[in-house]
Formats: sequence, structure tokens, C-alpha cells
Amino acid sequence: MFAIYDWFGYELPIKERYQLIKEAGFEGVLLWWSEHFGRNDYRKGPQLAREAGLFIENIHSPIHNQDNL
Repeated sequence: MFAIYDWFGYELPIKERYQLIKEAGFEGVLLWWSEHFGRNDYRKGPQLAREAGLFIENIHSPIHNQDNL
């Protein structure tokens, strides 16, 4: 299985990002769990990744305000 980190240098809506990752031939994704990088809807990431047909390899927890977990 090939997976890729979901931030690849372009600011895109998460849904579009996961569709592009799937179209590029990746089977899985590593999620960034944070509102940084304009990801205000990051909590929808797992659902959107699964809808795009991607396996979730892992979720990187936030490094900012880590005590809020």
C-alpha cells in the first residue's frame, strides 16, 4: 500500500485534496489534525478521506495547544 501525507504544498479544500491524492494512485493518507494551514474543517478529514476511498494510515496530532487534546 502506498500512502502520502495530506499536505503537499498547495492550499486546497480537504475534500479536493483527498480526491487528487486518490486520483494520483495513492491508497492511503496521513492526516494533519490541526486548524493551521487554513484547515478550519480538519475534523471532517477522516470522513472525507474514507469517502474518497483512502485508508487512514495515521493522524498527526496538533503541536499547537497540545494540552487541548
